[in-house]
Amino acid sequence: MKYIILFALISIKSLYAQTVTGRIVCSDDKQPASFATVLIEGKGFGTASDENGKFKLVIPKEYAPDKLTISFLGYSKKLILISNLKATENMIYLEKDVASLAQFTVVARKDYTPKQMLKKVLKNIEKNYSTDTTSFDAYYRETLTENGKYIKYADAVCEFNYAPYQNKKYTRKAYTSAWESSSTLSDLPQWPGERLHRYHFWSKTLKKDQLKIIESRSSKNLTQQNLTANIEGGPLGLLGKDRVKFRQYFLDKKKFNEFDYTLKEELDSINKEYNYVLYFIPKTAKEIRDTTIKKWRYNKRFRNNNQEGKIVIDRNTFAIKSIEYAISKNLKKHLCTFTTMNIKHFDYRIKENYTLIDGKYYLTSIKQQDEFLYKDTTDHTITPYNATLEILIHNIHSKKPNSFKKENLFANSAANQLFDFPLYYNDTFWTKYSQEKPEFNIPNDIRKDMESKTVLEKQFADKHKRDTTLKAPLAEIIPYKYTLHKEEIIDNYAWMKDVTQPKQNKDIMEYVSAENKYFDNYFIPLRKQQRSLFSELKRSTEKNYESLPIKKDGYIYYYKYIGENEYPIYYRKKENSTKEEVLLDVQEMSKDKQYYNAGGLVISPNNNIMAYYENATGNDNYIIRFKNLKKNTLLKDSLTFASGIVWVNDSTLIYASQEQKTNRTNKIATHQLLSNQKNDKVIKYEMDVRF
Repeated sequence: MKYIILFALISIKSLYAQTVTGRIVCSDDKQPASFATVLIEGKGFGTASDENGKFKLVIPKEYAPDKLTISFLGYSKKLILISNLKATENMIYLEKDVASLAQFTVVARKDYTPKQMLKKVLKNIEKNYSTDTTSFDAYYRETLTENGKYIKYADAVCEFNYAPYQNKKYTRKAYTSAWESSSTLSDLPQWPGERLHRYHFWSKTLKKDQLKIIESRSSKNLTQQNLTANIEGGPLGLLGKDRVKFRQYFLDKKKFNEFDYTLKEELDSINKEYNYVLYFIPKTAKEIRDTTIKKWRYNKRFRNNNQEGKIVIDRNTFAIKSIEYAISKNLKKHLCTFTTMNIKHFDYRIKENYTLIDGKYYLTSIKQQDEFLYKDTTDHTITPYNATLEILIHNIHSKKPNSFKKENLFANSAANQLFDFPLYYNDTFWTKYSQEKPEFNIPNDIRKDMESKTVLEKQFADKHKRDTTLKAPLAEIIPYKYTLHKEEIIDNYAWMKDVTQPKQNKDIMEYVSAENKYFDNYFIPLRKQQRSLFSELKRSTEKNYESLPIKKDGYIYYYKYIGENEYPIYYRKKENSTKEEVLLDVQEMSKDKQYYNAGGLVISPNNNIMAYYENATGNDNYIIRFKNLKKNTLLKDSLTFASGIVWVNDSTLIYASQEQKTNRTNKIATHQLLSNQKNDKVIKYEMDVRF
């Protein structure tokens, strides 16, 4: 038996040629290349470096003759023969990509300072760009790679109505609601952690910006890591990156002092003409690189001041011809938290072009790249993902807006994911389209990665067919006995109750994945009916709804749903008064949260303190928070694991609570409520909590 085990260990070890470790450093400033992608060339196998640029990769024996490719946005890709790597940690230096964004130290022109140039650009926007609603056709494509190999593909042919350019900052009312269209019914990611979240840079479009998808198609999901997340927002979301139109970032006058600018002139090698080129870099990037900056100060300034790039400006008209920007290298690791078993968004890059047509500049293309990392603590791997979105605009018709039915619009919403939008594959349309517009055909490198088993056209068609051979999964029965109130109980499925780290429980994850796969497969033929029912229910929902009023202690309490808002706003007003007081704006509080729920308002007898529950996780762990209604501020106090609340007449709070413990014995839970309220008392109470 010992010999068999020894032989097995030798066999397993022989599968691997070597373990490679290294540290990746940027040669220009000797800073670590945080989260650089490390892949075996063309194999879809690799990892990513950590915050310090370090990586570790166990290389299978069959890949020993291959090359290691190191990628880091803004730097030239580096290829290294695996056989040339040292046994100990390798130092790998990356060179700055001369064709990418760069920082220049150049004396500004004497006739304009950078800020004077920006003011001229803003002043001439309505002169240089269309002030009428414009209609145009466009081709849109999105791809997702996993470990450097393409795993998802979707594209669409679209028609747009695009609102005019104006030299003003839009108010909140001008932007579209995320739920304005009934077409937003889509298969959302099955796991909250598996979300390619881009809310760090989410850009809304205007209510007049409309999109209708003529045809769309999408491939099978070829992930090797069981990733279910999709690219969010689609083509309309990408148009929200039009920085000439939406200037709330580096083109807003209020942001001018947050950036360092350099102005120079450069020759356009294609058009053989000189342009002004304005380079910008956020001051926070230099501060973080050069000094230790306080966290609170960093968070406040970093929120919208984290991108560096360049703006190409016409010398005669002061029109922006192109904008290119990305996350500053020193800020990448601060962009998104990197919790285990979750996806970290760590890079973001935009390139947009404007073309002169009949005396006006029009947006003609936008390309966006997002990079993500997934750290799996089960198999101790880091998987890099790259999402690429591109829109190419043609057939621009000024002053001729299309007539779209509202129910046919594709909304700018995270719930609108093009990958799950198609209901069938129109082979006739796409064959004709590829003949008429060959420039939009599927690139060969995408086909090479994704057609090892099935050509893409068959994937497009098969995605909308139910697999009748797929059987419903059956959960394994493993009896578990325990005693509750002197009664013996048998739970056959207690093995699923892993409330600590369920994603690291292989048995649970495999079963849940099988259930989700069966569910998705079963509903494939019913997706059209799902969407129709959703649309019908949405049309019958009253948009502006106000609840019945409730009188209590001299006040009238009620809530409203306004317009397309998904969440209510809670109000109160004194009896015989028309002045409203906003108690809780749940719509505003839910911003940038994948799940949010708040309510259950309970007002203290003196009408000064409000308690309410909040849940941003989707589980049963509610938090009780307190608001001083006189000052309109939140108290620092909060209560966890609460199941109900009630105020008593001395303005203190008593509530029922249940806490989860790892052992199954009786415990005594003691809680203390602290308050700055003048007449409030500090109460301690005890209750028996049984597990």
